[in-house]
Amino acid sequence: MLLFATAGYSYARLHTGLILSYDSHNKLRYGAELQYYHTPSASSFYLGASAFTSGSAIAQVRYTRILPALGMDLSVKGGYFREKGEFFYGFNGYDTDASAVYNDDYYRLNRNTANVSVDLGGPIWRDLRWTVGYEFRYLQTGRFTGKDGDIPTLYDMLVADGTILAEDAAGGRISMLRAGLSLDLRNDEDYTTSGVRADAEFRYAPAFLGTSHEFLGYRGLFSHWLPLVSDRLVLAYRLQAEGFVNDPAFYALPYDDILSSGRVRGILRNRIQGRSVAFFNSELRFEALRLPLGSDHFRLVACGIFDGGRVLVPFAAQSFTNEKMHLSAGAGIHVHLPGSTVLTLEYVKPFRTEDSRRNSGRGIFYVHTGVFF
Repeated sequence: MLLFATAGYSYARLHTGLILSYDSHNKLRYGAELQYYHTPSASSFYLGASAFTSGSAIAQVRYTRILPALGMDLSVKGGYFREKGEFFYGFNGYDTDASAVYNDDYYRLNRNTANVSVDLGGPIWRDLRWTVGYEFRYLQTGRFTGKDGDIPTLYDMLVADGTILAEDAAGGRISMLRAGLSLDLRNDEDYTTSGVRADAEFRYAPAFLGTSHEFLGYRGLFSHWLPLVSDRLVLAYRLQAEGFVNDPAFYALPYDDILSSGRVRGILRNRIQGRSVAFFNSELRFEALRLPLGSDHFRLVACGIFDGGRVLVPFAAQSFTNEKMHLSAGAGIHVHLPGSTVLTLEYVKPFRTEDSRRNSGRGIFYVHTGVFF
């Protein structure tokens, strides 16, 4: 995000800005956004729309408000994601060969998602909080036809052999209840150099609420920032696990949506999909430059990157023999600007050629705003 205008008074602020990012998978993203803060009601409103040169597009709206009389926070979100030619490498990691066909169109599908969610949260004790929510998604999935015309795709093959059930192949509805806990002990949300952030969430999408393919799932996340030399050299790492008690519809599996840099940087997007998956991300961050700018600072941070992940429990599989840890490493630069804006440049390369595009062994270059975690 590149802000170009800010206006307001002590009780309200309006930000308008441009959206601009790039990565080797989704290509160039461009768009605009508007965010309004109203201090007396402790509320905010966000509206954003963007498109990608790859043909995908996003529209999002978000409203948040603190409800002091009830002692809780309210968040309402809505969005539409058109993901044209989403990368799709099947299921269960290395049990699906992602290098057998050297045509990019073979490893793609189309996914359109409309979603709306309502969440409430509040304190339990000190920095421990509760959250409950409801989310509805309507998804459409289907085969991708690219520049090479109407060729068979991996998606077609998995529908034909029954791995993707016929009733799930075109998409469906997810009507989901969520409940969770979060603990936030970070020293600074905008520029974290020490502390812990942990989240746990359970998800239930029952048929009686309108879900096409019922499931019960979970998600856990643990992040730790460990200062090694004051706050100038910091080791940051994140552990994540996500899964289901039973096989959900294939479109409900955790995946790298078009807004993410991928849960494992440098690895093919959506290379690691299964009923249960686990990931880790780590960075060694060195603050090479710090300059005071008014009440804030300009910071230049160099970082080394080491990520990994694997499928723990396979999806729709009788055998599960080839999967192992997917690993990648690289380096990046974080440019911290006043006003909590961060420009990030990263290049990350997989350890195994099977995790790279067209089995080339090449890494992925990312340019975006914000830090990965």
